[in-house]
Amino acid sequence: MATKQYSKLGKSQQEAFLQKYHRDRLKAIQTQWTADLSKLGIQSPPKLVELPSNSSEPPNATVAGSLAVTKMRVESPLLNTLQPGQNNPSEITDQATWNRIARLYTSDAKLDQNSIALMRAKKFQSANPQKDGLARLVSNFETAIALDTVRNEYMLHRQIHQWFVQGNQTSNLDTLNEKVYAKLFLTPSSDPWLGLAPDDVYSAIDNDGVNRHD
Repeated sequence: MATKQYSKLGKSQQEAFLQKYHRDRLKAIQTQWTADLSKLGIQSPPKLVELPSNSSEPPNATVAGSLAVTKMRVESPLLNTLQPGQNNPSEITDQATWNRIARLYTSDAKLDQNSIALMRAKKFQSANPQKDGLARLVSNFETAIALDTVRNEYMLHRQIHQWFVQGNQTSNLDTLNEKVYAKLFLTPSSDPWLGLAPDDVYSAIDNDGVNRHD
């Protein structure tokens, strides 16, 4: 809908339309964030972002910097071993609170029978897998979907909307794409190893296992 409205506007009106659209989305996200935390008994939730009073006044650097959050790193024992101490210190809420928020949306993350059948075929070699084992697997996967969904909405989507409100490197698609991968996904094009071969971590492997051909 927004895309159709945008395409019908003249060039001079499109920028104002984008500003308003992203400001409205930020407000909606903040409202939902407050509602979710209120359901958990948190009556004074921190704001996700301080909105400028109008489109010509972006949030100041101190506020934007103190409230900035980034996409959580892949949570696996392997990466935690390779990169100790990489927990994100700027997260607004702790992991336990994120899990509680995710549980508010578990009904939206239910798998259909076709998906469950696929999981059964991929995971279990036996024709008659233990019912409780499959049930746990499905439940864990649905929980992960719900958690990823709320974090994407409150962290990644929020940050992108904020960039557009600020006009922060959003006018050029290539520049914006690079910014998304570097700042949100933490996979800048300047790092071909996507953070898996940091210079300050000792791997005990010759040349960190990298075979270079000059």
